[in-house]
Amino acid sequence: PRRIETIPRRTPIFDLVAPHIEELLREWQPRISAKQRVTGARLYEQLIIEGYQVSPSWVRKYLSARRLKNSEVFIPLQHYAGEEAQIDFFEVTVNIANIISKAWMFVMHLMYSGRDFVCIYEHCDQISFLDGHVRAFAHFGGVPQSCIYDNLKAAVAHVCLPDRILTVRFQALASHYLFETCFARVDVGHDKGAVEFTGKAIRLKYLVPFPCGQSLADINEQLLKKLDANQQRQRHGSDKKIAELFVEEKAKM
Repeated sequence: PRRIETIPRRTPIFDLVAPHIEELLREWQPRISAKQRVTGARLYEQLIIEGYQVSPSWVRKYLSARRLKNSEVFIPLQHYAGEEAQIDFFEVTVNIANIISKAWMFVMHLMYSGRDFVCIYEHCDQISFLDGHVRAFAHFGGVPQSCIYDNLKAAVAHVCLPDRILTVRFQALASHYLFETCFARVDVGHDKGAVEFTGKAIRLKYLVPFPCGQSLADINEQLLKKLDANQQRQRHGSDKKIAELFVEEKAKM
């Protein structure tokens, strides 16, 4: 077969108007917001005022193609049994012996089954961070192959992209339990969205109004019982209950 080279079609309107649209968008950038953003209709109106002969549909198509070109690419993820857990801390308020105080909730979320472990601590420090892992693995009766985190100081001593230098004690924990440490991108909030959604949902469902107890241990015991009872709920997007999926997952942990 013989290749036939074709000459690209000329696009005089695009070549003339597109640079000016980009210039307008750069000029307007300091004066727009998410609620008062540039629309195709407003941009078309401005172009007509300045003497450009374009159609409203052409302007809308240009903005749509521009947004698509500049948008972040997302890849659908499939999670396998025992493969991954996501971990995070959440600020909460508790009532301990009639004293209202701020505390921190450690959450470990298993991605396949949706099983959760939580433990509330007085401080969001490395001791609480490491202790949360030990308690979670004991509660689950197994360890996932990998755990995903923010770049928190309890785990990361230095960020040297694309690598991380782990703190000595966290490296010892990971070496003891033999799981892979994975970290979200710096200043990106949705790389571990599952645990962030889970932590907020637990806070609204189980910690409103403020949980009461004579100690944090009492509050944690009550909270964990409620979460474990929730295992009989059917997992979203699955025809199985969380408890059934966790049986499959535990065998792979």
